[in-house]
Amino acid sequence: AAFARLGTSSAGPTAAADHDRAFRDSMELARQLGGKSDDANRVDHLLDLASGIAQSPTQQVEYRLVRSYPARADLTDAIDFYQQILGDESLHSVFVADPSGGGSNQAGYVAENAIRDIVLTLEGRTAYAHVEEKAQALLVSAKAANDPDQMAAVARLYPNSQTARQALVAAAAAYESAGNFREASRLTKTLLASNPWAADTTLRLETIARDDLRIPGGAEA
Repeated sequence: AAFARLGTSSAGPTAAADHDRAFRDSMELARQLGGKSDDANRVDHLLDLASGIAQSPTQQVEYRLVRSYPARADLTDAIDFYQQILGDESLHSVFVADPSGGGSNQAGYVAENAIRDIVLTLEGRTAYAHVEEKAQALLVSAKAANDPDQMAAVARLYPNSQTARQALVAAAAAYESAGNFREASRLTKTLLASNPWAADTTLRLETIARDDLRIPGGAEA
């Protein structure tokens, strides 16, 4: 009934309720049919319907997370769905059920962990190659512009890439050169926390100490 009214409902609470109900119905049926290979085409159709009527960030995230599961047969598609969440702040910050911890977490965190699991395999790393290329190209552009904000954005948008660490190193150095010692220190601490046993740990500790001393009013804890 909700689907039938979508084309006739005027704007307002009734139309919004019809959209929400239609979205929930299509997603629920897609979940129920998801494990049945003979219903794959029907599941795709239901998810396509859900995509067309998803309105809120929560619905957009739910659609992408559910779509990623049948797309696991095509790891490139699954990665792209997760990257869409990482690339949109309104989706990144939505809280969803965290399959790894049993509680809830931000969708961006869930997407990052899902990609991390995918790239643990050779097949997954191959599927991720096109994303790595995008990250590398974006970092080259950010360095050419000498823009530390853009450099830091590479690590935020592509946290699973090998380029992410390079981007943070470059951004921290650029912030330091620009006199933004607080941000330089913050990014260097992020680098250190991500891998405290890295070969350059001593250098990072020295950088943090140097930048913290130059922060007006002192460093934050």
